[in-house]
Order: sequence, then structure tokens, then C-alpha cells
Amino acid sequence: PQSTSMSVGVSIENNLLEIELDSIDIDQDEIYQVLSSFKKKRKFHRLKNGKLIYLDSPELNELDELTNTLHLSANDFKNGKVELPMYRLFECEAFSKENNALIYDRKESVNDFLKNFNNSSIDFDLPNSYENVLRDYQKEGYQWLKLIAHYGFGGILADDMGLGKTLQMIAYLDSERKEGRTNIVVTP
Repeated sequence: PQSTSMSVGVSIENNLLEIELDSIDIDQDEIYQVLSSFKKKRKFHRLKNGKLIYLDSPELNELDELTNTLHLSANDFKNGKVELPMYRLFECEAFSKENNALIYDRKESVNDFLKNFNNSSIDFDLPNSYENVLRDYQKEGYQWLKLIAHYGFGGILADDMGLGKTLQMIAYLDSERKEGRTNIVVTP
């Protein structure tokens, strides 16, 4: 059986994560059909050029795991690539570090984003009225909230009861209001 060389292109376009499958052995428009045959537990797939591909390969097994991790189907790749919300980048990155059968081609936009996010030294201004009210750990929580909002992510501020999460959120919401953004608070 001949192995299939597969690569996964990962890029960021318009604040969306783009994942594109590519192969030297398989035409772009046939990749989703090969993946579909693999998901149907077939042993072989015949390409349009008549070549027979053995589907029990490490590359296709890893590709199947990746699509399952990202909750994608073979049909999602009919156009050759799929767009996902940005937060899925972290799942894709963790998966690529744990597996090595596929070639992961990270575009410069992904490398820049991860570098900026992981080494972020952005210091967001805290509204003056909270400067002497918030404790240091609460200021860190405020900075974290601003950081994830800056990158378009959502998050959960969680800590033990009584440590001032409400005050951190009020400071965050106040700063957002001063920047012209609106929010809604829903409570039980």
C-alpha cells in the first residue's frame, strides 16, 4: 500500500480560521471524496485518474481525528477549505503538536497571531475610578478580560466566592462603555 502525503494549511483571514487540505497525490477537488470514503470505513478509494488509494494510512487516520476534534465532516471540505471561528485555532494547534503524520503549514498570519497572543504585553487602561479600588489580582483579571475581548474571544471569569469578580466585571463594562461598546448583563 502506498501512503498518501497530506498537508493542512492553517491561516487567518477576516478574523476567521481557514483550514485547507492539500495533497500531492490527490487533486484538490477529490480530497473530500477520499475523506468521505475513509469515514465510511472503506479500504480503498479510486481516484478519477484511475489510481487506487489505500485508505488505512496514518495521514488519513490523523486527518479523521483532526476533523472529529474540530467537529467537521467530509462535506465541509467540498470547496477545499473551511472557515471556523478563531478560538478553534487553539484546538488545531494543540492537535498538531500531539500528532505528526500530517504536514501543518501555518501561514504567517497564524504565527503572528499566536506570537502576539502568547507574548501579549498590551496594558489596557483601567478607568481612574477603579485604580485605588481594585486589588492587584483583580487588576490582572481586568487585563485578562480586556485581552480576550481585544482578540475577539469570550471567556469565563471564575474564582472563589467573595474575591471581587463582580467588581472586575463592572470595571470592564465601564471601560467598554467609555469606548462606545454596549453590553448586556443577564443574571438569575
